[in-house]
Amino acid sequence: MEQTNETIIEGLNSNNDALNLMGQVNGSELVQEQTMHQVFKVNADNGNFYVKIGKPGDKDQGAREMKTETNWYRLFKHDFKLPHAPNAIYTQLKDKVHIMAVEEVLGETYDKF
Repeated sequence: MEQTNETIIEGLNSNNDALNLMGQVNGSELVQEQTMHQVFKVNADNGNFYVKIGKPGDKDQGAREMKTETNWYRLFKHDFKLPHAPNAIYTQLKDKVHIMAVEEVLGETYDKF
């Protein structure tokens, strides 16, 4: 099922893991410029975040992919002790929607260099 701005806001605001990282989500905008996934930029009490949705057509609805990518962010932040690496979480919203949420990092993307 494709997500909408409204379903993402509702899902995140009813998920304890998301609330612990982001706080209350106030707004959402679909941004899919550089990915094959649904990605939403959300504005929350604790800043801006990107929420990547697992592919519903995958065997596991994207759970493994979202967990793996979240673990990379955790490695950078905690194991490699990179203080400016963003925090990220993996969680599951209702209806088996697997997501990865990551803090926004301001700066240019690789294609702008």
